[in-house]
Amino acid sequence: FGHATAHYMNYQYAPYYEQALGAAIYNRSPTKMAWLPGAPDRNKLGIAAGFTGEVLMTVMLIIYCGANDQVKRSHYETFWYSHHFFIVWFVFLLIHGPVWKYWCLLALPAYIVDRLLRVFYRGRTPIPLANVFFWGSKPDKPDVLTLQFDNAVQGDGRKHVEYMEGHYLYLRCPSVEGPLSWLLKEWHPFTISSAPDESVLEVNIRIMPSPFSWTNKVAKYLAMLDPQGTGHIQLTTRNPTTGAITCGKTLGPDGLPFFQVDAPHGAPSQHVFSYNTAIIVGAGIGVTPCSSIMKGVVNYRWKKGYTPNNLHFFWVARLTDLTTFKWLLVQLPELKAQELVHNDFYGGDKDRRQALIKQLEGARKQLKELNADSKGEIAAPPALPPGWAESRTAKGDQYYYNTMTGETSWAPPGLKEATAGSGGTKEQLELQVAQLQAAVREASTNNRTLSITIYLTGCKPGDLKPKPDAKPGSNEELIAALQSTTDPNTGEPYLIIKAGRPDWPGEFADLADRYGREDIGVIFCGAPAIAAALKESCEKYSDREKTIFRLHKENF
Repeated sequence: FGHATAHYMNYQYAPYYEQALGAAIYNRSPTKMAWLPGAPDRNKLGIAAGFTGEVLMTVMLIIYCGANDQVKRSHYETFWYSHHFFIVWFVFLLIHGPVWKYWCLLALPAYIVDRLLRVFYRGRTPIPLANVFFWGSKPDKPDVLTLQFDNAVQGDGRKHVEYMEGHYLYLRCPSVEGPLSWLLKEWHPFTISSAPDESVLEVNIRIMPSPFSWTNKVAKYLAMLDPQGTGHIQLTTRNPTTGAITCGKTLGPDGLPFFQVDAPHGAPSQHVFSYNTAIIVGAGIGVTPCSSIMKGVVNYRWKKGYTPNNLHFFWVARLTDLTTFKWLLVQLPELKAQELVHNDFYGGDKDRRQALIKQLEGARKQLKELNADSKGEIAAPPALPPGWAESRTAKGDQYYYNTMTGETSWAPPGLKEATAGSGGTKEQLELQVAQLQAAVREASTNNRTLSITIYLTGCKPGDLKPKPDAKPGSNEELIAALQSTTDPNTGEPYLIIKAGRPDWPGEFADLADRYGREDIGVIFCGAPAIAAALKESCEKYSDREKTIFRLHKENF
């Protein structure tokens, strides 16, 4: 707009336009000069730069209005169709600025090839729709739609879609598209909720209340296949020749494909596999990549010896929306139980590890009390013994090595000598904590951790207490069922449910004290406000000499 305004001023006040064009053509109205076919600065096609500039500005206004967040959420089709005015924008930009074509020689052809591949190759692969689930407090008005596509290994040893945890896909439903579907096929992005080793490809879709939204129209279209309102549709195909029944159905009752799938596409959550310890955070329906990561890691990756070894899952949701996420909540106790089974078989000496953790908690408690008494005074780190130096691994973990003997150590050398005396100074306690953290890390080599914490907003702590008279299917019954699942050995609950907004400073401080010198990945999908809070905590509780938190986020 600033560029166009400057040209308007130039048209009205620059004297050389009248001299060059003459009084018969020149007009002091900047609007007429901008749109005048015989205006100066015409290209080889005889089109004036002012005219193409006006078209570009009008197209940009249409795109910006359609890209408004409220418009995009309530009526995605408006965003989709208005956004495709970028084709007109690029055409007129090539005419408006002839030199610009040299700047887009690499980027623009690559984008065109990608779009053509989606239309004519990737999006044409038929994937049978196997199951449809409707979730919500009201049977006739579901809030979440679950789609499961058949993704079992085929006869040639391949799957329909090969993907990783955290990937997302594009869905197209031809039966609910608008009149311009023949020209602008409507693709919608959704994160994959299933694990790659599962036999189904699953997505969970939040149904928008607007009757004009794509999600609402898809839900109504599929609901016609469930006239009894059971909330579950199972689709199969019968071979007309052999009579054999196979899982899934490709074509709908109108003869069009149920869905076309363009997948997979990468996302920031893939970085979770670069860490030994990871925090995965989901907000609302943003929990879908977290579901894929947890199922993939706990059920499959741990058995293959892959990282991350420690997963700390946090989910933030409204209490009133809890029943719409039953598809997630029924999985959480099962995943925690799988962690316990894995540790029973492969976790090593559990008693030794628990004893070390207990000692570490006691040393951390003493250190905190000592820090409180010292009024924030921080002692300088102790000097290393002769011949010792410190370094970091490729993952950023700090360790110590002896330049003369080649000996290495996770804990600061000389620790035993420093702690052998009867004193309990701050320096000695810090060394003791470092040694215990290294010992716990060594004892946890084959042990796996999955912690699950749910923060429910819009409620008070009293609302989370078990109620014996809870109505069937209510939030109270669901909370009571989750709280009743406990570890048979320790009696501790599988899940921790808290009321109110997340206490990120407290959670990050506890994890930093627990793991010590380690890089911890923080994976988030959800609203930008929570992402900002996570970023602040990552920066506040990261210490180059101790724990470093690295944030990878995607907002919606």
